[in-house]
Amino acid sequence: MSFYRINVSQNSGHFFATASHSITNVSALRQVLPVIVEKFPGSQGFEVSVSYEETSGRGFELGPLLTACLKSRAETYWEIERQHEEE
Repeated sequence: MSFYRINVSQNSGHFFATASHSITNVSALRQVLPVIVEKFPGSQGFEVSVSYEETSGRGFELGPLLTACLKSRAETYWEIERQHEEE
């Protein structure tokens, strides 16, 4: 999955950022960015930045995953997956 993240800071402190599922293409960025820039002007101490991010992932069958989660004391999903694959 790839997406654009808009970050807004105020007086050098984090104010907010868009979620990864919010702006997933250039068309959406063209719609949202001008509104954000208008609503959060530099004259009021806001700074707007944009980053492009790419992530990867995969889906899992819920039944086996749920069973593995309930049986495991693992702290991370990856530990649970590894234990499930070993069974």
